[in-house]
Amino acid sequence: METVQIQVEGMTCASCVAHVEKGIKGGSGIDMAAVNLATEKATVSYDPALTNIEDIIEHIQGAGYGAHIAKDDEEAEKKKAQTARLKRETILSAVLASPLVLAMIAGIAGIEALMFLHNPVLQFILATPVQFYIGRRFYRTAWKTLKAGNPGMDVLVALGTSAAYLFSVFNAFFAERAGVESAGLYFEASAVIITLVLFGKYLEDMAKGKTSEAIRRLMDLQPKSARVRRNGEELDLPLSDIVPGDLVLVRPGERIPVDGVVKKGSSAVD
Repeated sequence: METVQIQVEGMTCASCVAHVEKGIKGGSGIDMAAVNLATEKATVSYDPALTNIEDIIEHIQGAGYGAHIAKDDEEAEKKKAQTARLKRETILSAVLASPLVLAMIAGIAGIEALMFLHNPVLQFILATPVQFYIGRRFYRTAWKTLKAGNPGMDVLVALGTSAAYLFSVFNAFFAERAGVESAGLYFEASAVIITLVLFGKYLEDMAKGKTSEAIRRLMDLQPKSARVRRNGEELDLPLSDIVPGDLVLVRPGERIPVDGVVKKGSSAVD
């Protein structure tokens, strides 16, 4: 059996983890599959005689998610860029949604000075980029998961906001022509939902980033090699080359590279 870590993109909740694991285990030769939502990585143990990494990635993509081989350095930079982009989009969405919320408050409180915000054309101009530019991520993921038969949270966000947006467009520009009494505008509902969900995703990305950084720091504490005595010689070997039965030498001040039983000597260890 061999083990590989695969970076998974597009997961938003625990059900996504279950869908990814189900997709991986649907292939042949899979011994174990464990998906971590915090680090967005899938650890897969597989039989190379029955399957390969490309097939595993295809199964993940078939479940409606993106996947590629995990490379920690590249992923860290990519994650930072993604979080920065999400922050910009969240701020832009909040700026565009704010006048729509003010319009709702003005209508409830009867603030005449802000009634111009109820102009249908103005609300349409403010809500459209939030719905289709900033909110495009929800449509993309919803389409992928629907095609895979694994609808998730993004489907609900896309359906709910689209219903509010399209109903408002009809009431603003077509209801009078169709001889239907307008039931009001709900542009603020779609814009605020997208803004709040994006803000939640931004906070989640920040938390994941801190978790991943903490995990990387812990992993960095482990030595990359060990000094082994074989056939009377002392060799510096990568940890992957250490096998049960090797005699590992740990000198004063060094970190213990692998688990084992103390055969000789004594010391104090933190």
